[in-house]
Amino acid sequence: MLLKSIKKSWLKGSFMPKYTRESIEDAVLSCISNIMGCDMSSVDLYGHTHMTEDIGMDSLDFAQMVNQLEFIYKIKIKGFKANSFMRTTNVVDYIAKKVL
Repeated sequence: MLLKSIKKSWLKGSFMPKYTRESIEDAVLSCISNIMGCDMSSVDLYGHTHMTEDIGMDSLDFAQMVNQLEFIYKIKIKGFKANSFMRTTNVVDYIAKKVL
């Protein structure tokens, strides 16, 4: 009986982690700062920091960021969609749309 109840809860998604926009913003900032070796204060989510111009991300850094975020949130980010991530707000908005 208990196993059936756990299985139903799992299928309904009640065991799935609950995310907030703030937790997504923190994860994106942490991911970028780890990859780029920069201080998180230099990455501004609300000022629309540009990935290549402001942070200096190259294609390898970008691929690492996408892979880490896919792993964290258990989502798949398609290549054509990832190419639209020019600004940090684009990344946060996309992930929020997928997991919230």
